[in-house]
Amino acid sequence: MSSPALFSPIQIGPHKLNHRVILAPMTRNRVDRDGVPLPTVKEFYLVTPSVPGIYSEAQIAAWKEVTDAVHARGCFIIMQLWTCGRVAYPEILQSYDPPGTTSLSPILVSLIVLSLRVPSRLKKWENTKLFCYCGHQCDQSRWFRWSGAGYLLDTFLQDVTNNRTDEYGGSIENRCRFPLEVTQVVVDAVGPERTSIRISPWSFFNDMGMKDPIPTFTHFVKALHAAHPKLAYLHLIEARVSGLMDRTPVPPGTEIEPKSDKYIMEDESNDFIRDIWLPRPLLTCGGWTRAEAIELAEKGNCVSFARHFLANPDLVERLKLDAPLNAFDPTTFFTPGERTGKGYIDYPFLNGDRV
Repeated sequence: MSSPALFSPIQIGPHKLNHRVILAPMTRNRVDRDGVPLPTVKEFYLVTPSVPGIYSEAQIAAWKEVTDAVHARGCFIIMQLWTCGRVAYPEILQSYDPPGTTSLSPILVSLIVLSLRVPSRLKKWENTKLFCYCGHQCDQSRWFRWSGAGYLLDTFLQDVTNNRTDEYGGSIENRCRFPLEVTQVVVDAVGPERTSIRISPWSFFNDMGMKDPIPTFTHFVKALHAAHPKLAYLHLIEARVSGLMDRTPVPPGTEIEPKSDKYIMEDESNDFIRDIWLPRPLLTCGGWTRAEAIELAEKGNCVSFARHFLANPDLVERLKLDAPLNAFDPTTFFTPGERTGKGYIDYPFLNGDRV
């Protein structure tokens, strides 16, 4: 009997992976006050800020320790670069050199901590500065994947956050313009085979959630597909999750208005993107079970795990053996500056060993 496609090799950009089980990017805040990754970050990536940065010499040096250790194990690591947009703290951004930008428009976020100030609108000249900075950061990481989930480029795409009246707002084509321009700058800097994109059409995280995201994301993915045939991969966040939450399926025929991050409707699916993108490399993240992951891989998907990979440093082996998984502890997901590795590198392997 042949092995499931989930455990078979696949080519992603310049790298041939041994299987299709991917560790998803996760914000875990294991850094010091200057955004430099702590030693536990290297330990974590060997087996499986402040948000970590890669713009200062100290940060780059710390990440090089991580990536060197990963490469020494015959594995690959891809740096996800992102700018927070309206969910960033302006006082922190202004302390950077160069100073950071805030948002595409002054639309508030409902989170209590962030709703106390109005984000400033990103000016056209700042777009050019952001292009240049993206190119520089890609030179540092040699990979670029930008993130959806309500951060800057995603807020350009979606009409719930983009109220601009210039060439970057209004129509679907205008709202897609800036993310496509950033992608082109990055491709020019590091090449398409080292560029990838993560999108979240159905997520409500950070106050996102278009009434109908399909037309916008259809145009965006088709434009990517046409402009960058050698793009490394496309990464989808599925409708079944929103942030850290698993959404509950609503029985067919049931209507819930307004839509929310608690429930997933029957028509909320990323299959329209798969129809456009496959058989090119595509990653999917959405709280999948082993059986679902195997089925998805047979259809050409790679499957990424976040919470389960965090709690199971030997996740690939457990999936192969259909072994039970460690339960994850959400209370230790975000612990800024935590140095002991609690909830990060202390989950046991199948044989009982720990990192």
